[in-house]
Amino acid sequence: MILIYSLGVILLIGILIYYLIWKDRLNDKLNLDKDWNKFLKSVELNDIKGIASNGDKLIWNKYLKSEQLNTIIKVVDLRVSNYPEL
Repeated sequence: MILIYSLGVILLIGILIYYLIWKDRLNDKLNLDKDWNKFLKSVELNDIKGIASNGDKLIWNKYLKSEQLNTIIKVVDLRVSNYPEL
């Protein structure tokens, strides 16, 4: 009986973890355009803290396109000598 309860708890934990990962990926997909526009606005305003925080969010986003990643790299490369926090 203990074995059945243990397996049930393990199964519920596995389902919960899968749900949380699925929800996180869905949020990444939905927030990509919003975060990208925030990043571009930060670049436009030369807001270094905004570039760093929005760029960090974007880099960890699974749905980031390679063109967007290349743009982030170029922006950081141009500013890293003056702003080492990037």
